[in-house]
Amino acid sequence: MAVELLQGRYQILKPIARGGMGAIYLAEDQRLPGRLVAIKENLEVNSESRQQFEREAIILARLRHPNLPQVTDFFVEASGQRYATRTTFPGKEIESLWARKFDINTIAYDTENFRTLVRWL
Repeated sequence: MAVELLQGRYQILKPIARGGMGAIYLAEDQRLPGRLVAIKENLEVNSESRQQFEREAIILARLRHPNLPQVTDFFVEASGQRYATRTTFPGKEIESLWARKFDINTIAYDTENFRTLVRWL
């Protein structure tokens, strides 16, 4: 990402993650100084991926759950690149969570919560 200020509002601070379909950056909202957001960038250029990215943003914007990021903005830059801003989760990075050892009760509880969420969607 060459641009460090998106929409004249979001100052990119650092990359968080990058995958085949997108990248996530930590940014500060310049209209609300001190407010950190995660910005997801859609790297796919085909129309199906772009539509899926927009649907995901709309669905997450409607959902309220402490374990889901809330989408707070969705925009398309002049270049055609799509972005969604999300709330951030303070704490450890995902790699450290995967390293944690789970007991069977925790796994069963998390699995049932995930199934409930999928059925709801």
